[in-house]
Amino acid sequence: MNKNEILEKVRFDILSTAEMRELDRLEKENSIEKGYVLMQAAGKAIFEKLCNLIEKGKLKKVDIFVFIGSGNNGGDGLVLAKLLLEKNIRAKVYCMKNPEDLKNEAALAYKDFKESGGVYSLYSNEERIDLNHASIIVDALLGLGTVGELKENYKKLVAFLNESNVPVLAIDCPTIPLKATYTLVLGFCRNEMFEKESLKYYGDWEIAPLPYRQKNVEKFTKNIFGIREKDIRLLLPIRNEWGDKREQGTGLLISGSLGMVGASALCAKAALRSGIGLLSMAMPKSLYPVYAMKLDEPVMLPYEDFQKGCLQSQNVNELELFLKYQTALAIGPGLSCKKDVIECVQDFIPKVSIPMILDADALNAFSGKSELLKNLKANIIITPHIREWERLFGKIPEHIEEKRTLLQEIAQTYHLTIILKGPISYVALQNGDVYRVGFPNSGMAKGGSGDVLTGILLALLASGLSVEQTALLGTWIHYKAGSLAKENLGVHSMLPSDVVEFLPQVFHELNQDF
Repeated sequence: MNKNEILEKVRFDILSTAEMRELDRLEKENSIEKGYVLMQAAGKAIFEKLCNLIEKGKLKKVDIFVFIGSGNNGGDGLVLAKLLLEKNIRAKVYCMKNPEDLKNEAALAYKDFKESGGVYSLYSNEERIDLNHASIIVDALLGLGTVGELKENYKKLVAFLNESNVPVLAIDCPTIPLKATYTLVLGFCRNEMFEKESLKYYGDWEIAPLPYRQKNVEKFTKNIFGIREKDIRLLLPIRNEWGDKREQGTGLLISGSLGMVGASALCAKAALRSGIGLLSMAMPKSLYPVYAMKLDEPVMLPYEDFQKGCLQSQNVNELELFLKYQTALAIGPGLSCKKDVIECVQDFIPKVSIPMILDADALNAFSGKSELLKNLKANIIITPHIREWERLFGKIPEHIEEKRTLLQEIAQTYHLTIILKGPISYVALQNGDVYRVGFPNSGMAKGGSGDVLTGILLALLASGLSVEQTALLGTWIHYKAGSLAKENLGVHSMLPSDVVEFLPQVFHELNQDF
């Protein structure tokens, strides 16, 4: 597969809720019968998810309580209940409305459910349902029908279900603030899932594809994607088992200054743990003894700093010489924002032609002068966090649609590949595609985490991956290693150095199928 084919394989589309509603409308073509076919496919996907949970022993008892609303989400729940009934799996159905209030596809679902012997109970907030024997609750209350604040009867039910501590499987999306244990997203992910106040309610979620016609889908895909974890290994560089260290990738790291040697060390260790063949490090001559004590593997390239502990404007020629035999460059971690450093970086970067990563203080060197980053010779990945971004390009919107548009504009106008770091990171490619990668992990919100990412990126870029592949794979590997650190050490105690230590496990798992 070529680069574009691989990218298509590892990604999934993300739509807005409004787009999903319109897609459903087009798919139905004003036909209740066609809409019911789609509903039956959704119900079957939910049924298969429940059967999978049962088979894996995730449900200790098999007593399923299905709570449905009067809309299509409730119809999905009724299709599920019918399938459970046919497999002799105990299920109890509670509805917020009388059967005669069900309309269109939901009415058809109720008819089939009733004809199969299903029993439908009207839910009352005054009724205290005994959930002690429930193995799981299915939330089929509102789904995409959720608009504004919940009605009082729904509020009371959600509060009751939250208090029960019974696992919850939400259909399509949780009836927020109901906290789902699992969520089966139908068709496509929605932008709204990843808003700060929504994501925490979804629990362990996955996508259930539905049989939408491609001609309808193509009307709504807007170049914003997520990453399929099971396919991300396709981006992994193939190592040459007969090649020497240079054939595995050579990278130059320009980083560090007095008081910020740790940033360099973290970045270097991450690069070494990510498969780089030969790592060279440029550092102030006065700090060389410190680097020599902290690191064994890299080639050390001290430059003259006149005992100032940082880059000087006179170092540009030296840095150019260091680029010989390098296949990739990373510059920025711990450089400092001193005047001499800024001048050196601004002079040096336009002279570089090999692929490179600009991080931290290499980005800060262009604060208020972002136009200097336009149309440079090299293929460049920039890795700003929010504050660094705002120093370069101004305020970034909170809303995901506006954020996507801005990232597209900057990536295409400046000819840059962008990794906007945050609780959820966004990767913007020069072709206009934007990817969201990872999930919030407060354990990563610590000084040094970005340095680890830069090291991973340097190793991948040096191996010969494109800037697009490097940005996507590197961001995901960083997130995954952070997740393992969180799982094993907890968010309070995990350190950026721990993330480095979990990189071997991530790469080992990625290589399992190769």
